[in-house]
Amino acid sequence: QNACITSLAFRDGRNGLAVSSIDSNINVAPNRLARTTDGGLTWTEIGAPASPTGNCLAYVPGTQGTYVLVAGVYTGDAAGSAYSTNSGTTWTTIDTNPYNAVMFLSPTIGWAGGITSATNGGMYKWTGNLLVPPTQAQWLEQTSGFPDSGKTILSMNAANQNVVWALGGDFGLNPYQRFTRTTNGGTLWVSGIVTG
Repeated sequence: QNACITSLAFRDGRNGLAVSSIDSNINVAPNRLARTTDGGLTWTEIGAPASPTGNCLAYVPGTQGTYVLVAGVYTGDAAGSAYSTNSGTTWTTIDTNPYNAVMFLSPTIGWAGGITSATNGGMYKWTGNLLVPPTQAQWLEQTSGFPDSGKTILSMNAANQNVVWALGGDFGLNPYQRFTRTTNGGTLWVSGIVTG
């Protein structure tokens, strides 16, 4: 079995986390988590949450050590989101919805992406405050803007709380060059095509 690092997230130039899963010919086993305090020169394995089986990790700016971990449908039965307020030492589950990408700009501004379908918009906006431990899931589902269903939000980037981009794909089964973006904080998402 080979460990596969699926995501890195850094609080600053020295402190960060890495999440990996064990990939044995597509079957993904429970994740592993490692922490660095020297910019990645050395890593120490720390306990990973049993759920979700993480594939994307984000540091929450404006905090001392809050991270959010998400997992999608291809990571087994342990899909969902969780957060840690102590640099990964302990984790609290937020929910069990499948997400494949996550990013935060602050404790109150964050985004997660899942899979688009006729009944699922695939895009989620955080509506809570991670400085106050959430007692329930605080992801608000939004329509992604992709013209077809069955696409996975693979990565996300934001310029600010209003301007956010997300890349869609289908895990390499077919070429897919679409992205979606919002300029109004997620009220409306518009799809585009990467050309060239």
